[in-house]
Amino acid sequence: MEVGRLADVLVIEGDPLADISVLQDRTRIREIIQRGETVNIEINKNARRLRSEFSYDMRSDLYTQARIDEIGMAHANAQRAAE
Repeated sequence: MEVGRLADVLVIEGDPLADISVLQDRTRIREIIQRGETVNIEINKNARRLRSEFSYDMRSDLYTQARIDEIGMAHANAQRAAE
């Protein structure tokens, strides 16, 4: 960093060089400075948690072991039919 330049800085409680997983814990974020401006990091308690199809929770709901077995059997049957 140098005088007159804008910096993006993330202040974390913990040492990400010793344990990279501290970056995944949002409660460890102490301050964010983006383009030289401090970002409001207060968590909106009223905001609902968004789940995407790619999140772990959604994947475990969609792809249960029974569903994975079903998909695998369908794929195997399709391969046999193609032979």
